Amino acid sequence: MMLIWLNFAFLLCIELQPVFNALRTAGGRQPNPVYELFVLGELMVQPLYGYLLHEIVNMILGPFHRLSWGTLYPLIRGLEQEGFITSQVQKRRAGLLQTESGPSRKVYALTETGQTRFLALMLDPGDYNPDYPNLFAMKFTKFGYLTPAQRLAVLEHYRTFLCSSGKPFRGPCFCLCSITLH
Repeated sequence: MMLIWLNFAFLLCIELQPVFNALRTAGGRQPNPVYELFVLGELMVQPLYGYLLHEIVNMILGPFHRLSWGTLYPLIRGLEQEGFITSQVQKRRAGLLQTESGPSRKVYALTETGQTRFLALMLDPGDYNPDYPNLFAMKFTKFGYLTPAQRLAVLEHYRTFLCSSGKPFRGPCFCLCSITLH
């Protein structure tokens, strides 16, 4: 019985390896495009500091899938090293609960190179893996930055993913594979 369990666990690890690889970001590993797209997309809206980025992404991901600080900050550092974002230390404003001597924080802003990278990530079909629906959902939230033709291309990528996944579709998803996009 133990041998059967070990074989099952081994096969499961092999099957899930692409998912685990996609989630790694620390130690110079390739960042998850969902998280990279999230950070660049939020910075398209306005400059933000790390704590707020962390709060926003965890609100989006929900209670069962959390983004750790150990994933977010190495990703931010990598984006900054590649010139996609810049950081500026900002002192906290004086207020009722805060003083001028309070801890400062880094505010991150997108560069022109970062805007180009954001657009490239939006238009790249990416790998059709089990995490692809999350990537598409992140892209969908940033459709406002794309032209209608670019939006259609992203929708076509998702349609291709749905049709190539080999899973039977029920309901509205089934119709997507038979629609011709113009």
